[in-house]
Amino acid sequence: MAEKIKNNRWYLIMAACAILCLGAFLFMLTGLKQTERFTVPVAESGAVDGAVPALTSELCYTVLDEGQMPFSVGVCARPVRNPEGLSVWFTNPEGSESWLLLKAYDSRGNLLGQTGTLEPGQYVESIAGDFSGADEVTLQVLAYEPYLYYSNGTVTLDVSVN
Repeated sequence: MAEKIKNNRWYLIMAACAILCLGAFLFMLTGLKQTERFTVPVAESGAVDGAVPALTSELCYTVLDEGQMPFSVGVCARPVRNPEGLSVWFTNPEGSESWLLLKAYDSRGNLLGQTGTLEPGQYVESIAGDFSGADEVTLQVLAYEPYLYYSNGTVTLDVSVN
């Protein structure tokens, strides 16, 4: 009789452990949120190899090269509207260790346009999109480690559109 009680107790303990494990498993399944999958950005089809041609001073073209960033980037601080979108002269200077991508947002955070990725030594004159109502835009530069697409950082610039 004592042996039978001991066996029943063992089954009860095992059943309780199984129920606890199942409960923990179900909690983990429902508690984990589905994260958005990363989509590998495509290369910029309109990218030009080489240096940016001489630009007028009104565009305020500059190369940002902070010592703390693993990349440098060239962009106009005063971009100009054009029929295709916005002339930004977005540049990934030669010698950069990252692939760069540019996104443009309006003041409400709506995406107006973006480029594909630029490899070092490439530039693109314009970013396609409808910028007709935007007097100010936020340019966000995303840097990726080549081929791996790990983030090498971001830079955000608020600029006035001419």
